Amino acid sequence: MHPSVYKVGLQYLSGEVSGGNGRCIAMLLAFREAIKDYTTPPNKTLGRDLSAKISSYVSFLIECRPLSISMGNAIRFLKSRIAKLAHALSESEAKTSLQSDIDRFINEKIVLADKVIVSHAITKVRDNDVLLTYGSSSIVEMILDYAHELGRNFRVVVVDSRPKLEGQGLLQSLGPVRLHRITPGIISSKQSLYKLEKQSD
Repeated sequence: MHPSVYKVGLQYLSGEVSGGNGRCIAMLLAFREAIKDYTTPPNKTLGRDLSAKISSYVSFLIECRPLSISMGNAIRFLKSRIAKLAHALSESEAKTSLQSDIDRFINEKIVLADKVIVSHAITKVRDNDVLLTYGSSSIVEMILDYAHELGRNFRVVVVDSRPKLEGQGLLQSLGPVRLHRITPGIISSKQSLYKLEKQSD
């Protein structure tokens, strides 16, 4: 097990890394480090052996926490790129190509895609709206941040659930700086609800 992959798995378990996109980026960066350090064993081909290693890494991460949709897409993309590596490439060239593929996927499929989602979603946020969200999501936080920057007046209701209570992370990110009147309440024995109202300037 590569140390970078093992570290990410522990971060999943502890909740230090959460959210679909956050976990996907952490996974890809760990795979990038593993590929950088990879050496093809004697009597084996890079494509088959590296693909098998990625599969073992994925199995470990699934044991730590189930894959998000974006993680599944990223894994399929990486395995496809490994399978399509030209046989004429040296090991160094193949590894460099895969690392570039990972960087491109993160930028195009996650970072830029999030910006497109935010630019569209912000058109739906109007003054006096009440926004309901579950748990914690980096893209939701980006939308709320941007809505605040534009001066929109709105309230947010965060629905949370045990055992991870990830919605509290969203409260910590937004509450102290941009929101006030945080009122926790119990929905049921397994769920909590938090209401936040944007602070008027």
